[in-house]
Amino acid sequence: MNPLQSNTFVIAKKSSINNVKRYIFNRAASYEKLEKFSEAIADYTKIINLNSSLKDTSKAYCRRGDLQNQNDNTESGMHDIKLAIDLQPDNSDYYNDYANGFKKLNLASI
Repeated sequence: MNPLQSNTFVIAKKSSINNVKRYIFNRAASYEKLEKFSEAIADYTKIINLNSSLKDTSKAYCRRGDLQNQNDNTESGMHDIKLAIDLQPDNSDYYNDYANGFKKLNLASI
């Protein structure tokens, strides 16, 4: 394979992976709207396991954590959101999500 073909293959492969990630993100969002939370959580897990970009991985951790918090799996949800914060500490939305989960955790213990 000549270098031009090799580079084209790498670019096509990256493009395909990005399309797959976009598809999975969109499907997960659709599952959320349909209240099919276990399917959405599974899709966010797939994105995490794809070794996605830092931004995609942290977003998937945060979305999965939010869904877990909404479905009374708050400890796992908080753990996922904390991972998102560790990956992208400059994203203020993740801190807000963490605070909301923390409130829910504290209210459950009252």
